[in-house]
Amino acid sequence: MLGSEYVSRAKPDGYTLLIGNVGTLSINPSLYKKMSYDWEKAFSPVSMIAELPYVLLVTPSFPANNVKELIAIAKTKPGKVSYASSGSGGGPHIAAEMFEKAAGIQLLHVPYKGGGPAAADVMAGHVDMYFATVLESIGSVKTGKLRGLAVSSATKSPALPELPTISDAGLPGFETSSWIGLVAPAGTPTNIVDQISADIRAIVNDPEVKKTLITQGATPMAMTPALFKARIESDRLRYAKVIKEANIEIE
Repeated sequence: MLGSEYVSRAKPDGYTLLIGNVGTLSINPSLYKKMSYDWEKAFSPVSMIAELPYVLLVTPSFPANNVKELIAIAKTKPGKVSYASSGSGGGPHIAAEMFEKAAGIQLLHVPYKGGGPAAADVMAGHVDMYFATVLESIGSVKTGKLRGLAVSSATKSPALPELPTISDAGLPGFETSSWIGLVAPAGTPTNIVDQISADIRAIVNDPEVKKTLITQGATPMAMTPALFKARIESDRLRYAKVIKEANIEIE
């Protein structure tokens, strides 16, 4: 929030930019009733950099090896299967709320102050499941400290190709992901925005950069300013509905 406010007030000359994510650009406007800047007018989208799919993770001792088994267990124990989140209103929390509704199940939300403590308690078996980005969780999945059941994106993650999508694993049409992208202060000249966007696309599409991003768990996804603006706005509307229906409030 502090970084976003700083950039919103910066001189629109292309020298001060913000790397934001789905939380700062698409979720926060529905959570914070009073913001120090007008989120609708504060930024000029430049380009997305990468999509960050979530992994549906369970503690290694949990008796489900796939999405259908997890849903079946949750249906026999309404409100008993627990899930951790990095905090109320964050992307992982919203992903779990969407999963809960799509599957027709009732889960128990256990919010933490950050992803680290949340993941640690799922590893230890204190909480049953957790949505975390591939970027955050790939190491724990590879070492067996957490078991990945599926990824939340529309297509498989190139970093964890062995995992199906949640859509293919039992909930057709399910899709949600985090992402990171670049925005400039509103009023930045169009030619500057277009030039930076073109540079970002060239860098993200460089074979070595692509390889590095994929290895780390990110899916390279650069796009034009117009496409990025459309993604920010569509996610804003989509997640605003989830936040309202689930009555999510920040703590």
